[in-house]
Amino acid sequence: MGFFRNPFRREDEVNDALPPPVERPRVPAPTSEPARPTTTPPASAAAVAEAEAQPQVSVIGPKAHVQGRWREEGTLRVEGVFRGMLVVDGTVVIARGGQIHAEAPLRARRVIVEGVLRGDVLAETLEIRKTGRVWGDVVVQAFITHEGAFLRGQVRMEERVDLGFATPEVETQQEPQVARPEGSSSKATPPTGASPESPPEASPESPP
Repeated sequence: MGFFRNPFRREDEVNDALPPPVERPRVPAPTSEPARPTTTPPASAAAVAEAEAQPQVSVIGPKAHVQGRWREEGTLRVEGVFRGMLVVDGTVVIARGGQIHAEAPLRARRVIVEGVLRGDVLAETLEIRKTGRVWGDVVVQAFITHEGAFLRGQVRMEERVDLGFATPEVETQQEPQVARPEGSSSKATPPTGASPESPPEASPESPP
């Protein structure tokens, strides 16, 4: 019967009857490769030209107090306090809370006032918004005011305003001149036969 083992069967016959072992393929262990550096592709010429075409924006922060002379090309936003001379070949924005105390006429293409401006203005366009306050005389081509704006000064409108950006300012420093009396020369001449460095000869003393 099939339920009983044949005691007369040889051991080699039993091993031949077993199926051969199946060899599994060896999977290599994962190796950590060094990270390859990523390179950023160079910007196209159109992107570079677009970035250069955007106006430059400078900001004077709300806690900054600046005094002196400022010359800018682009846009200047004043959120703090500026006192001095300001020339901007572009736009000046005085934010709410910002102050400009112009010691010379403020020159700019466009001036937008939401804060305080004290001083004269020479611009192509001046816009005073409802929170803006201006004390000074104004010479502009276009003048815009909003309801609630304040201006104390004279407004003169011209067909064309020369801001002087084409001719940069050149400061010339003159040497101070010392006043001299009439008939005197700038260099003293020593007397004939004497050198300027030799002291005068002393006369010998006479014996008593």
